[in-house]
Amino acid sequence: MRGAILNIYRATTDVTIRGSRRVLGTVTGSTAECNDSHICTRYVSGDIDIKSTHKAGASGAPDGFGSSFTPLGVLNGIQLGGITATSKTGTDTDVVDVTTTYYGGWLQYSFFAIVLDEFEEGDADQRIVTAFSQGKAATTDPAALDGYDLSWTGKLYGLGHTTASGGGVTLNNRIRGDVKIDITNSMVDVAFSNLVDRNNASNNGRLNDIDDDPMTNDWEWKGLSLDGSGGFSVSDLDGQFYGDKHLEVGGTFDRHGVIGAFGAKRTKRTTQ
Repeated sequence: MRGAILNIYRATTDVTIRGSRRVLGTVTGSTAECNDSHICTRYVSGDIDIKSTHKAGASGAPDGFGSSFTPLGVLNGIQLGGITATSKTGTDTDVVDVTTTYYGGWLQYSFFAIVLDEFEEGDADQRIVTAFSQGKAATTDPAALDGYDLSWTGKLYGLGHTTASGGGVTLNNRIRGDVKIDITNSMVDVAFSNLVDRNNASNNGRLNDIDDDPMTNDWEWKGLSLDGSGGFSVSDLDGQFYGDKHLEVGGTFDRHGVIGAFGAKRTKRTTQ
């Protein structure tokens, strides 16, 4: 598992980051995402400077990668897992213990995850979440391919960072669901479905019926334009096709109070 993820890090040519969101805690510090080859969350307050990071293309285990792996199953052909690391930050009496957890999935050419940084400052619990997708980016837009459809299926992980407007509470809850991506007439359609609140199953119905279109149970983005290099984006979603022959796709999103990341594999054709 470690080797598979590190191989993706070393081959990375593209990183898609969805900015950090505070899930719990006071607003005494600040968060920021890195703008170089690192992916990170950052919290600064007084002498405390927490930076959970790994570097694309690292020759060894990335900073904050940790050594604790928890397999979470294989779904839609994607290996899912959790990774936990612990560290200390700060000086003098302001030393803070930080627990960093990744929830995500890895494929042949790409890796996606949400990253949680948890710590205590004073009497307040703090939690910050960042979403990312990275891998060997395609340099062209997907095209027809013998034996495959212009369709990709996969999985997503998300975390609620606020109370969504549709009712119910997703704050601080871990979300998982299915992803389907189709290309028709050079336009990309993205659909999330079968969303599950891993912390509160009573939220599942609300999650799957929250989108703007009352005729669908999906979170949908329709008619997105490709950028010529296998990328597509709107205000609340970023995507990138990865690997040889565009066999994979991944990205990040921040919608309905949930920030997350996704990955998917190209669908093999079953009929000629």
